[in-house]
Amino acid sequence: MAINPRQMLGLGNTRPSMQYQQLNQTYQSDPRRILGQTLMGQGTSSAPVRTPLAGLGRLSSALVGAYLQRKAGDAQVEREGEYRTQLASALTGLGDDIPSAITAIGSVPGNELSALNAAANYQATVAAREPKTPVQMFNRKTRQVIPVIPGSREQTQAFKDGFEMGNLPNPETGFMFKDGKQVIRQGGKEARAQRDKFVEPIRKEEVKFNTADIAFKNAKDFVASPSGGSDTALIYNFFTTLDPGGRVTDGEAQMAQASESFGNQFAVKLRQGLQSGVLSADSRNEILKVMQGLVNQRRTNLQTSINNTASTIATLGFTPQNTFTYYPQIFSAAATVPSINNNTGDLPIGGEQILPVDGSNADPSITNATDDDLLRSLF
Repeated sequence: MAINPRQMLGLGNTRPSMQYQQLNQTYQSDPRRILGQTLMGQGTSSAPVRTPLAGLGRLSSALVGAYLQRKAGDAQVEREGEYRTQLASALTGLGDDIPSAITAIGSVPGNELSALNAAANYQATVAAREPKTPVQMFNRKTRQVIPVIPGSREQTQAFKDGFEMGNLPNPETGFMFKDGKQVIRQGGKEARAQRDKFVEPIRKEEVKFNTADIAFKNAKDFVASPSGGSDTALIYNFFTTLDPGGRVTDGEAQMAQASESFGNQFAVKLRQGLQSGVLSADSRNEILKVMQGLVNQRRTNLQTSINNTASTIATLGFTPQNTFTYYPQIFSAAATVPSINNNTGDLPIGGEQILPVDGSNADPSITNATDDDLLRSLF
């Protein structure tokens, strides 16, 4: 009975199919295959055998080479088996919609890869026939949103009409979209911040106006009901109207400003009033009229400024009425001076000297005091 050399060496009869290119590189680089091939070449040499030992050595080389090559082949057979198992599992994982003919092909050993490729092509063909899921496009300018089928004529036309792929973007906080551009939302937080920055100088002036207006109203009360300390308070309120928010006790500066604005004679009356604490009725009325002019001038200037800002703050979603705190007072009737009752009892009347010309009846500490000293003593 003939002896199979492979069985003699304890090797199997299965040979690798070499049909999977992905695995062949591993087999080709297997060291056992390379060494076995070399030994096989030595064992099958046609050179004459000179001694029995040389013949035995050549036979041994051939046998060992065959053994090593076969071991490399068995490893390849094992890899191919695992790979076929993976292909069969992948084919099964494609689902039940794969035609039975393709499944049958995959059940034949060695055909698994062909069956898997056929199944993938089948699924791609089916997917191409199925309706595609619409995608969303938006127009940044019109804010319009439309669904379109990818690759369709409608999508091509939408691109031409200015549409973009994706969801309509939301504006930042305090902004909105208008004509494709992000603009400030009227009445929002950002709009309020810009408005406040724009009207800040006017707001400072309206605070001064309110201070001057209150001082003028107080002055009218002092003139209407003069008393021992009312003239001092009248002068105090005059300086407040002259420079709202300024330092009323800065006498030299206040007097200089009064002299520059209304003449030296008017400043002299104020100084005499500070020195004596008493004003004539005419002096009171003159001071009140000057205060009236100051308040009304501030009112007129503010009315002009506010009216000039109305259109700008309207674009931000606001009105002058809800922007300026003292809007009602600013746009009320102009300040007026009531008729003055000159019957003041013991107080000096118009035309009288408040102090003797030589000042002999005045306290020297008052007569020689500076305007700053007088104001500091009052307040």
